[in-house]
Amino acid sequence: MGSLSWTAEQDQELRQLATDGWSARQISVRFPGKTRNAVIGRLHRIGAVLTLKNRYGQTIDPKAKAQRDLENQQRRAAVRLAKGISFQKKEYREINHIIDGNPTPKCISFMELDNQSCRYVIGDVKGLDTVFCGDIKLDGQAYCQAHYRWCYRPSIYKPIAMR
Repeated sequence: MGSLSWTAEQDQELRQLATDGWSARQISVRFPGKTRNAVIGRLHRIGAVLTLKNRYGQTIDPKAKAQRDLENQQRRAAVRLAKGISFQKKEYREINHIIDGNPTPKCISFMELDNQSCRYVIGDVKGLDTVFCGDIKLDGQAYCQAHYRWCYRPSIYKPIAMR
């Protein structure tokens, strides 16, 4: 195992390499005794961000890439649905409004929830940008009719899990 401490010079070089688009693995090779995870942890602690670059050396915006990936996943899931192919559970969650024939959910924030709002989480549950369905929920339930059917359907209709 390598040295556990980082010097100020190493921090400066680490920032520069991350800005120049080096991957965590490439940086770890540059610092003998430091692992890829040590590099990632140190970058996180000093507040530096790895700059993503594609194979042509162009900088990639991480948020735009995540949005494109989500759109591609939803597009593939819709095609599978049309062909009658089984899905992974995550893909079903992302396009459940297509499956049930519902319009797009209202996508309201936690602060906008009231006693009559569906509490089904749309997308990722991490962070402050978590959104909920917001449709009118069923009496005595936490979800609207579509999400209630989605969450409480018989197991024979649930998607096949990846093994």
